[in-house]
Amino acid sequence: MVKDQFEYFDNIVNNDYFYKSRNADPNDPMFDLGKEDAWLTEEIKSEVGKRADEIEALMPTNNSHLDRDLNMALGEMRTGFEYENDGDIYLTYRILYGLHTAMNGYKPY
Repeated sequence: MVKDQFEYFDNIVNNDYFYKSRNADPNDPMFDLGKEDAWLTEEIKSEVGKRADEIEALMPTNNSHLDRDLNMALGEMRTGFEYENDGDIYLTYRILYGLHTAMNGYKPY
């Protein structure tokens, strides 16, 4: 489950929008107010909701550290990542990255 969740968020964080935002000039119009959530489509919101339900269904686990990390990721997922709500997809990504590395021996390419 962690591997699948990580791969989903890895695809989002490394998609064209985020790649351009990491490499863009701060004056680029993509940073204009109201465009911060351009990547957050209704389709992504729906899928993230389903993935949050998957995580919630597995809890509690027998590992308090895993529960803590999954709860942190779950909290961000339930917030919806919206900029105005201080949502942070990168926090969820980092948590899943760490879990995937520890649990599955993931090594970035």
